[in-house]
Amino acid sequence: MASSSATTMKFFSFFLVAVFAAAVTSAQDLSPSLAPAP
Repeated sequence: MASSSATTMKFFSFFLVAVFAAAVTSAQDLSPSLAPAP
């Protein structure tokens, strides 16, 4: 059970990092569009 739990947490951590990286990339891509033109 402990081994399974550790594997689940590891997978969840990797998934969370992947989602965070995608969110940051998306925010950077949309940043120029959301920023007011000088």
